[in-house]
Amino acid sequence: MKNITILFCLFTSVTNLFLPTSFAALPKVQNDSRTLLQDILNLPSQNRLSIASQQGGRFYQDLLALSFSDKEPMSMRWKALTLAAQVGQQKAVPELKKASRHSLWYMRNAALVAMNEINKDEAYDMARTLLKDKALVVRSAAAEILSQFKNPSVRDLFWEELYQDYNKKKNQSLWIRGQILGYLSQHPQAHERSLFASLLKDQDLSVQKESIHALEKITGKVLGTNEMSLTKKVSLWQSETSSAKK
Repeated sequence: MKNITILFCLFTSVTNLFLPTSFAALPKVQNDSRTLLQDILNLPSQNRLSIASQQGGRFYQDLLALSFSDKEPMSMRWKALTLAAQVGQQKAVPELKKASRHSLWYMRNAALVAMNEINKDEAYDMARTLLKDKALVVRSAAAEILSQFKNPSVRDLFWEELYQDYNKKKNQSLWIRGQILGYLSQHPQAHERSLFASLLKDQDLSVQKESIHALEKITGKVLGTNEMSLTKKVSLWQSETSSAKK
């Protein structure tokens, strides 16, 4: 606590300097401020936010400048951007939108995570866009955020993404397909029965498993036993769904 107090006092001494609020006009962080910012960002998250919430506009602007600095490492830029969002709240929305279009995947990812904390509506729109991002980690984060919204349009989007080539590699599933199907199987719809049944043939075991969970909820049936292998359960459900079509 003593060290935190010292850091707080040191930083307070430099917060009276004026800095333009326009993002395009953000100057570079001065060396002394940069060192202090790094010390604060290296604190545990709870202490970080506690100190940051007591600072003025200069601190917020310095955080933004640091987060968009190409000279800083990924971990520091991530912490700076997410902390800036916590400090700036709705004021940070435009900056997070800019970060969501950044060339570096971790900036887009940080923007999405931060936006989800301060503005759910904006996070929803951003996640819909980033669900098609070129980086798998970003797509996965987008899927997680969209899973919070229980509406038909999200389900339609998830079904669409499940079959996209960029969610496979050499005909093998990437982890996001199992993740997406896990969300879809939580509240499966009766009209989706044939869709889940068709996925029993998928090579991804996690997809097969979630498809069975969905079919159990839709039909109210449980085929096989807990000890039975997934392969045998898939075979039972394939027979069941084939019989249902006749």
